[in-house]
Amino acid sequence: MALQRYNASADARARAQLATGDGSIVIFDPLLGRTLVTLRRAHAGGGGVTAAAFSPCGRLLASGGADCCVRLWGWEEGRLLACFSGAHAQPPTALHWSPCGRLLAAGGRDEAPRVWRTSCA
Repeated sequence: MALQRYNASADARARAQLATGDGSIVIFDPLLGRTLVTLRRAHAGGGGVTAAAFSPCGRLLASGGADCCVRLWGWEEGRLLACFSGAHAQPPTALHWSPCGRLLAAGGRDEAPRVWRTSCA
């Protein structure tokens, strides 16, 4: 697996997320040096994962892929919570959560920003 993206969670649990070329997402604890969960082929297809971001509460992970979809994960259970297919004409390259965690914004080269309501509660 080739590393494409790296993000750290904003909460105090010091998690980090790696996005790989095969579309998998590996979430690990850099302090313990161990993998917590692997979301295998979270974005299958050529190009893999193009963007990812932890929610402010740390329980949710948003990911975007070359498949032009944005996915919302309950990463601790490895569970897909939502898939916004067709969200973009081109792969999303940026994901950002509002400070309260209730809004998720995605943007990319198609210059068509999207915003969804979510919940960290």
